[in-house]
Formats: sequence, structure tokens, C-alpha cells
Amino acid sequence: MFHRVVQVVPTNDFRVYIFFEDGKIKLFDASSLVTKGVFQKLQDISVFKDTCTVLNHTLAWDLEGKYDPTKCLDLDPEGLYNSSPDVIEPKVRRFYTDRERLTNFLSAFLFSIRLHLTEGLKVKKQSHGGDLFG
Repeated sequence: MFHRVVQVVPTNDFRVYIFFEDGKIKLFDASSLVTKGVFQKLQDISVFKDTCTVLNHTLAWDLEGKYDPTKCLDLDPEGLYNSSPDVIEPKVRRFYTDRERLTNFLSAFLFSIRLHLTEGLKVKKQSHGGDLFG
């Protein structure tokens, strides 16, 4: 069975929570990895965290910021699955899907429009002595 990564959450101590498609959560310790070869580019914790993502169905670092799966640093998902310990879900900030973000934005936008329309009708009603059509 091929194990696919669906989400990653990097920490401040060069570890990454890895969420797999089968529901398992693993904790990968990259502290020794960032001292070797091409991975030395990740020794700056902000680079480590900001570029950490899922590409090629595995943990990856997108150093160019283009989400090009051929130009990232990625690790074998089978190795991560088999060598990283199982953990329970970490208590971290919830990541919203694009659909949830859009829904939240539209709800706030429509509320704002209704509020402005309601306020506009009140002003118009007051300036015309209560008759909106007169």
C-alpha cells in the first residue's frame, strides 16, 4: 500500500506532524536532517516552517515558492510512515480549506452589505418623513 501525506504541520523545533490519508498521524524529527547536504537550506527555522508543504503526496519543502513538484526537497512517504512514531493530533491552529475561507468571507461580506443597506434605508426614511417612496 502506498501511503499518502495529506497535511503537514511544522513546529518550532524542526519537527513536523505528518497526517496520512489512512488517518495516522506521525511526528518526524528533522533536526538532524537539516544539518546535511541540500537540507542545510532549512536550518533557518522560518524557512523550515514557511516552505514546509505537501507535494508529490509527501512531506516537502518548496524553496522556490512555485509548488513545482520537480523542484522541491521531499522525503519518501514510506520511510516517513515506517520510521516516524505515531502521535495523537497536536493542538495547533486550525487550517481552513479554500472553500471554508470563501464561505466565511462571503458571509461577512453579505452581512456588511445588509448592514449598509439597512442603515441607508433608515437615513432615507428619516429624511423623507417616514415615506420611502414619496
